[in-house]
Amino acid sequence: MVQTPSVGSSHLGGASSSARGGVVPPIPPLPEPPRYVPPNERQWVPAALTTKLPPKTVPRETTRARYQQLLKDTKAKMYEDALAEALRRERLAATGVTPDAMNFRIKYDTRNLYLVGSLEPLGLWDPSRAVKMTWNEGNMWTCTVNLPVSIGEVEYKYIVRQDNMVDWEHG
Repeated sequence: MVQTPSVGSSHLGGASSSARGGVVPPIPPLPEPPRYVPPNERQWVPAALTTKLPPKTVPRETTRARYQQLLKDTKAKMYEDALAEALRRERLAATGVTPDAMNFRIKYDTRNLYLVGSLEPLGLWDPSRAVKMTWNEGNMWTCTVNLPVSIGEVEYKYIVRQDNMVDWEHG
């Protein structure tokens, strides 16, 4: 005798019972796909509202204390520098000689240009003690030298120094 399965039995996919006699739960419906919004209809949301900020790890009091200490150290350094400059100027005033910055400029197409002259800050005509000049755009060489104001006339020349070779300015 051939048995025909009845409608609603478990082996035909019915939901009435399982092989062990339990009830099979119904399958939940699929979620709706997200609705497409054309770019011209989208609303702008600031990034600050969508981004989560990291939790604060340093208490505000600690940050404030660090800032106050940094401010105090900066002021102390500024006052130390000002005091050192005042003392330097007082020492120079006591000797009767005050420094004055003199700028030297020359347009010259070369490498390793130096300034040498008749005074101590200019090397006393010794090429090994000459003041190195700085190259600027347009082949402009510059340097600043502190010279005493009361010296009067200063004699100097430009030299090109490379290794042990020295080429002196003519004249």
